Amino acid sequence: MSNRSHDQKERSSAQGVMGSVMGFVGLLTVLLAVVGLSVSLSLGPASSANGDPAHLEIPRNASTADIALVLKEEGLIRNPLLFRLYARYVGADGTLQAGLFAVPRGLSVAEILDVLRTSQVSYSSVTIPEGYNTAQIADLLVAKGLVTEDEFWAAVIDSEYPYAYIEDLPRDERRLEGYLFPDTYLIHEGASSREIISVMLTRFNREAKKLDLSEKAREAGMSLHELVTIASMLEKEASTESDRKLISGVIQKRMDIGMPLQICFTVIYALGDPTKQVVLYEDLQIQSPYNTYLHLGLPPGPIANPGSVALRAALEPTASNYLYYLAKSDGSHVFSRTLAEHNAAKVKYIQ
Repeated sequence: MSNRSHDQKERSSAQGVMGSVMGFVGLLTVLLAVVGLSVSLSLGPASSANGDPAHLEIPRNASTADIALVLKEEGLIRNPLLFRLYARYVGADGTLQAGLFAVPRGLSVAEILDVLRTSQVSYSSVTIPEGYNTAQIADLLVAKGLVTEDEFWAAVIDSEYPYAYIEDLPRDERRLEGYLFPDTYLIHEGASSREIISVMLTRFNREAKKLDLSEKAREAGMSLHELVTIASMLEKEASTESDRKLISGVIQKRMDIGMPLQICFTVIYALGDPTKQVVLYEDLQIQSPYNTYLHLGLPPGPIANPGSVALRAALEPTASNYLYYLAKSDGSHVFSRTLAEHNAAKVKYIQ
C-alpha cells in the first residue's frame, strides 16, 4: 500500500471520529438546553397571578421538604425537589420561618422564598367544633369580628369555589353544609369571608383525598354527598367511634329494608334551632324533607359539618342485627333488634 493511500485512510478515519464527537456535542448541547428550560420553567410561576393568595401555616420545626410539599399541594410550585435544591443553592434552606403567610399566586420560587423569609402576617385563631352547622359557624365568625353576617352568607351562596362536589348544589344557605371542615384555623387579618370559607373547603378536600372518600363512596353505591350526609348525622347522634359505626350500620340496614331513619337531629335541623335538646311529638310533624320520621331515605343533604371520625364511620358501618338505638344519660347508646327491646330500653334508661 502506498503512503498516499494510507494517509487518505487516516484522514477519513479522523474525520469520522470528529463527526461523531461533534454529533455528541450537539446532542449534549440540546439535552442541556432542554434540561435548563425544564428547570427554568419549574422555578418560574406555577400558576397565573389570578385568584386569592394562598394562606399557609408553617409549623415550628418544619423542614424545607415539608414546606415544599405544602407549596405543591397549594399549587404554588411545580417541583418540590427543585424547590429544595434551589433553597439550598441560595442559602435559604433552614432560614424559612414558622408562622402564617399570605403567598400571592403567580410568584417564582425565588419570590416565594422571599415571602417565607420576611412576610409573616398577623392572625386570629378560631376553632370550628365538630358538628357545627353553617349557621353556627357564621355566628361564631361574626362574634369574633372576623366577618359580617351579610358578607358571610353572600360568600356561601354566590361565590365560586374550585371543587366538583359542590358545583351542582343548590345556591342557598345550605349549599356548603357538610364541607366546612371542623378544625382550628389561623385566619389572617383582613381575610374576606370567601377566603375563610376557601380555607375550610381546602381542608375538607385534603381530608377527602386522604380517606379516598369519593372512590370509597362509589364502591359502597353512594355519592360523596350522600356519604357526607350520613357522616353529619353520625356526628350529631354519637360521640364515640364504636357507637358511630354501629349507628352507621343501623342507618344502612334501615335504608335497605325501606324503614324510616327516624333521626331526631334531622328534625332539629329542620326546626332551625341547634340548641334544642328535647324533640317533642309535635316537632315530629314538621313538613320538611329533612324530617326523617316523615320521609324515607336520607335527607336532601348534610345537617352539620362532620369531622374525620364521623366520615370514617360512614365509610365503615358495623354490620349487625340492630334496627334501633337509644342514647343513655352518659352519652353512650343501647342497641336493640326489635321494637319490643327498644321500648324496654326506654323504660329502663329514660326517666
